[in-house]
Amino acid sequence: MSPQLAPKDWTADEYLLYIEEARRDMDGQQDDKRDVRVRAQVVLTTSLVIAAAIVTSYEGKADVCVVGKLVYIVATVLSGLTALAAGGIITAQSPVGAPNLQALVMMGTGDLHKRLADEYAATRHQGAATVAMLVTVLRDCVLAMLLGVCTLGVVHVWA
Repeated sequence: MSPQLAPKDWTADEYLLYIEEARRDMDGQQDDKRDVRVRAQVVLTTSLVIAAAIVTSYEGKADVCVVGKLVYIVATVLSGLTALAAGGIITAQSPVGAPNLQALVMMGTGDLHKRLADEYAATRHQGAATVAMLVTVLRDCVLAMLLGVCTLGVVHVWA
């Protein structure tokens, strides 16, 4: 999706308003990204606890049939995938974007607001897409974690 640049016939006040709104939007995207990463840390810790529970549960039931062993393997894989994805969310470089300020240094004062508005317009969609991707991966992590817990519960009761 290409960015929608500011109209050329805007007044200086309209450009300033747009720039202020874009700054707030970018701050909100940074906050959202930080919140997702904090939640991913909780998911990572929880998935490691679940993995420890799987190992502990399996040690007490070494004589489980083949189907039981497969279910334990599924629970372990789901817990491992959850931990890997949550760790990826925490450590991945995920750009929210910011205006290219170096390009603004050589500009004349009259064009500065227009160029800054265009720079913000070019990066706002990137930040929104980054946050949406992180949220989607976090939802998938939680789903995998819940499936792993349910699988562990089934095999623990069954075996």
